[in-house]
Amino acid sequence: MQQKVNTVLSMVVLLSISIMSGCAINSPREAPANLMGRTNIENSDQLPARQWYQACFRMPLNENGEPDFTIDYILADKVVAPTLQRHVARISLWRFHRRSARDVTGHQFSFLYYTDEDTHSEMAGELQNNPFLRKLMEKEQVIRFIPQCRGGKNRQQISSTSDPHWDPMLQKSWPYFIMGVSASWLSLIHQADIAIEGGENNIEAGDSDSRTTIINNEKSDLYARYEQIEAKVTEIWQEEGQHAYLHHLNALFGYEPLKIQKWLSF
Repeated sequence: MQQKVNTVLSMVVLLSISIMSGCAINSPREAPANLMGRTNIENSDQLPARQWYQACFRMPLNENGEPDFTIDYILADKVVAPTLQRHVARISLWRFHRRSARDVTGHQFSFLYYTDEDTHSEMAGELQNNPFLRKLMEKEQVIRFIPQCRGGKNRQQISSTSDPHWDPMLQKSWPYFIMGVSASWLSLIHQADIAIEGGENNIEAGDSDSRTTIINNEKSDLYARYEQIEAKVTEIWQEEGQHAYLHHLNALFGYEPLKIQKWLSF
């Protein structure tokens, strides 16, 4: 699975154009409400002091050292999205971060958000007590939840989660870009769920590569449902991402070419 994600992300870098909730699984749902946050942070002197927080979910690697990225989809949709929707009016910026490597951290899904301490405390408590997260941890599909795993100084600066090697202007503006990307990805998950519920739910998911199901009733296997969702979202990305994302981002920058320096994977 790790190779699949690396291949897709490498494709993005190598293209010659510029780089651009929780309901029962048997119940239809509507698309999510606005999730773009309260972005007028430059003129927010009357708001409580804000900084970046990062909730981290760590998952085990399998015997071959590979991650199970389907769990990321469950975490985003069933664990993070309900809390995000309840508190989005008090969040200035937010984003997801997905990573996996054969190191101490291993496979980790993160939810980063820029808000005040009181809102963070409420959100951390909700995430900690989320029933889907508890099920995942009981089955050891998530082995650790860290409500705040972002340390360091200057967390109040908007640019502090950007790559420090970037131009300072890009460091400050990139958080808005990645929030939009994260919201788009989450919306695709929701839309795929709606599509499957509306007529594609008779497709057999095949044998799950998960060690266990996260729902005791195997006839209602949430993991298998999210395998289908992941496959649908990946299909859309691979078939339509070049035009929908890369071409239109290239157009936004006046069709200027992008310098590709080396092969990259993330």
